[in-house]
Amino acid sequence: MLLAFPALAPLLLIAPALLAQAPEAPTVEAILARHFEARGGLAKIRAIQSLTSTGRVEVGPMVLTLRIENPRRAFRSDTSLQGVTKTEAWDGRAGWILDPFAGVTAPQPMGPAQLRQAELQADFDGPLVDWRAKGHRITFAGMAIVNGAETYALQVSMKNGDALTSYLDAKTYMEVKAINAAVSGGRVVEVETLLGDYRSVAGVMLPFALDIRPKGQAEGLRIRFDRVEADLPVDAARFRSPGGTSRP
Repeated sequence: MLLAFPALAPLLLIAPALLAQAPEAPTVEAILARHFEARGGLAKIRAIQSLTSTGRVEVGPMVLTLRIENPRRAFRSDTSLQGVTKTEAWDGRAGWILDPFAGVTAPQPMGPAQLRQAELQADFDGPLVDWRAKGHRITFAGMAIVNGAETYALQVSMKNGDALTSYLDAKTYMEVKAINAAVSGGRVVEVETLLGDYRSVAGVMLPFALDIRPKGQAEGLRIRFDRVEADLPVDAARFRSPGGTSRP
């Protein structure tokens, strides 16, 4: 059919050259190298042994205080309102929840989905850092627009079988969005997190603002950290269940 349009025939001669000039898709390794550099470098990221964060959680008109203690391979969050505190903790092997807001006044063991979520939260480096050593797989899923900006979408297949999609700004290489499965209201839902207000902590850029909501919904919760400190002393006993109800 092309022979019926002789004016197009010269394109056959230059098409290979045009294709050769087309930019190649970036590799996962190249994207992550720029990402780690933007955050402060792998050496500084790996040097941090714990993070202690304080701030607030905004849910509609309610504002709760938040404290997170996060040494490597452990996690504890305390969310308080008017003297009532919900605690979630994981000691690297087992986890527990104390939730008086839901009428649970004694520590209860985490279920399997909650344990996977706690393990993800405990990895404050994030799944992108040392992803091969952690047993994850990462593939480049193409470009995507997040809040009007172009981003690299990286599909992360976690070692435990969960999946996460991370979106890195194409100019700053900072993570601006993540989508993963999480436990909400006792059920597993797909959650979207928007990250921003990056600040330096021990030479590493960390987000101080997170907007979290079920995917496709407009409402969710907002986390705003006032302070994030590296390598404060941490008491390992604070991560173990006070009632001995944790289970692996």
